[in-house]
Amino acid sequence: MTICAFTLGGTGARSGQGKMHATLIAQSAVMSAVIAVLTLIAFPLPPPLTAVTLAPVAIFVTSTFLAPRVGFVSALIGSELGFTVAAASGIMSGAPLFPVFLLAVILARGPEGYIIGILRKKHEILAMVAGTIFESLVFFAIDYSLTYPIVLGLSRDLAYLDFGMLIDLVSVVPVFVLRYLRSQLGVRYYDEPVAYG
Repeated sequence: MTICAFTLGGTGARSGQGKMHATLIAQSAVMSAVIAVLTLIAFPLPPPLTAVTLAPVAIFVTSTFLAPRVGFVSALIGSELGFTVAAASGIMSGAPLFPVFLLAVILARGPEGYIIGILRKKHEILAMVAGTIFESLVFFAIDYSLTYPIVLGLSRDLAYLDFGMLIDLVSVVPVFVLRYLRSQLGVRYYDEPVAYG
């Protein structure tokens, strides 16, 4: 009997696949919650900007350690949920621009997680750089073409402030978190349970 992506009962490959799907769903759910909470830890910026959050650290770690699909889903859902709560509760400014900001978060954060996950085995630091650059370009494109000139009636040049998100690249926290996880679990990547050390 199949319910959603889970196979109930059975043995062999199908049972293993069901466990793998359940693991991916559980990892995505837990890391979505972590990313949402870290989105709420916000350092406000002056309008029309919103805030700097700790979410990128969790996106980097999740996408690198747990694989591209978990990175994509967690970054997408966690960022959406966290931003929605932060905007609704006043933690982040910009509530009037909520639909535009949410669109940008949806288009930027999920793919950022996937990019990092795909490139992680080639070079982890370059994967984080590529993901952050992608995120910055998406926010820039939306702000340059929509937010500043149309929604706010301001100069498009303000969109260049979005490249301040490249500050995420100076964070060394993900490197230490990954190092700790690897030492505790004995694996380089969680989706490849091979001894590490």
